[in-house]
Amino acid sequence: MNIKIENLSKQFGKTPVLHNLSLEIPDLEFVSLLGPSGCGKTTLLRILAGFEEPTTGRVLFDGREVSVPGLSTPPEKRNISIVFQSLALWPHLTVRKHLEFPLKHNRFLKEEIKKNASRYITETLDIVGLSQLAGRYPSQLSGGQRQRVALARAIVVQPDFLLMDEPLSALDAGLRVAMREEIQRIHRICGCTVLYVTHDQNEALAMSDRVLIMNDGVIEQNGSPADIYYRPTTAFVAQFVSGSNLLEGEWRGDTFIFGTRDHYLWTVPGVLDNLKREGLCPLRPDQLGFTDDSRELPGIIQNVQFQGKSNFYTLNTKVGCLQVHMPDIERYEVGQQVFVGLRMAG
Repeated sequence: MNIKIENLSKQFGKTPVLHNLSLEIPDLEFVSLLGPSGCGKTTLLRILAGFEEPTTGRVLFDGREVSVPGLSTPPEKRNISIVFQSLALWPHLTVRKHLEFPLKHNRFLKEEIKKNASRYITETLDIVGLSQLAGRYPSQLSGGQRQRVALARAIVVQPDFLLMDEPLSALDAGLRVAMREEIQRIHRICGCTVLYVTHDQNEALAMSDRVLIMNDGVIEQNGSPADIYYRPTTAFVAQFVSGSNLLEGEWRGDTFIFGTRDHYLWTVPGVLDNLKREGLCPLRPDQLGFTDDSRELPGIIQNVQFQGKSNFYTLNTKVGCLQVHMPDIERYEVGQQVFVGLRMAG
């Protein structure tokens, strides 16, 4: 399903939440909507799902209007499935019964599925690895298994559009990584358009064909995960997605000049012109490193976090606090003076 959003805005009373959004999600694409809490992600998802009406603008599914001010096609008439943050499982239904329910009530269900409902349920349970747990109730399942039930219930009807609202937020870190792979695999098998709402940068970058960065009700950047990470278009995107250090100074071509009394010159290719015009240089912590060259930027280590193959250092420097990620080859201690230079450009 092709999703088109035109000049969409939303206000709750006098409070604006979404500001004149326009974008298109092509058929079969996996798009993540990434942003901090309160930026408008869930409101946009609710409009796309049919739970809210826009204040201005419209939403089209395959060229058909489904949301305009004062009129919204209800969710059950949109051929969509939704996986909620809370999962919304029914405690009195077994795993298999959770999949039977939507097959009885979905008006878009294909005749082939209607005639062979039991087989499709079995195949879907096999896809998500729940075949041996079909008779269990949610209380008898682990967190990851309950997540798979919610996914299976959403995909068994073969929707055109799958919306997912922070579905992994309640899982522990290791399980989240495993479920990311599961969601990617399910998307490849099912072949539907996906909008995945999250505040987790790693989730969005790892799974998506395209990432939409939202902040204060507007989309600040729309691009591939690599574009978002390596070529941020705004200071917010640079800091939110990759935790970039944001230095202030002057640009001369690809040479960045910063510092007050002592001036430092770093060659940083690839920074976009709009950031250069603002006199800003975003540098990811992995682009910086420690050097023996005393002509480089001096700093005092304020904090160290061991992360296995690397260490995360927080430094106090004359141009402010900097974050530096270094391989765990040589360790530096809190209070130690170091000199910071470019370790890699990109």
